[in-house]
Amino acid sequence: MGRADPESSTPAFRVYLVGFMACGKTAVGSALAARLGVRFIDLDREIEVAAGAAVATIFARSGEAVFRDLEHRALRRTSAAAATVVATGGGVMTVERNRALIRELGTSVWLDAGFDVILDRLDARGRRKRPLFQDEEQAEKLYRDRLADYRRADLRVDIGIADTATRVAARIADLLARENLCGT
Repeated sequence: MGRADPESSTPAFRVYLVGFMACGKTAVGSALAARLGVRFIDLDREIEVAAGAAVATIFARSGEAVFRDLEHRALRRTSAAAATVVATGGGVMTVERNRALIRELGTSVWLDAGFDVILDRLDARGRRKRPLFQDEEQAEKLYRDRLADYRRADLRVDIGIADTATRVAARIADLLARENLCGT
């Protein structure tokens, strides 16, 4: 998947990690990029740098619609990287134009962590840092509402409570190799 790099005849190799908040996209993405020897991009961090504000601040000051527009722009910029692993935000797959762009640019991998795993990973301080985590009931509803969008990913990897980022990255690398999607 992915289109050819305009500088060479080598197909672009981009992996987009998707899933709910706290499923491990950033930690797994960093470990996977290191394992594959490619660049790592944390999409939320890219948005923060471009906007000059934290994600939570963008949500509070400007709202979700403005954040989603910034997110799409950052996602578009990932097309400049020929070989990369991208950790997306939890809502990126809820927007059709984002799903279409990811499909065009690379391979999406859903880090499928159950809601119990999510809660286990988010302590009270971590929950307050998440703009869309208001309370457990609301967060679980959001999680369930997003499942259909996550299921649209090209590949799926189960995430358990005991899984480390390194272990999950190894499983993803193996899966990419088995599916002949590994460009490195």
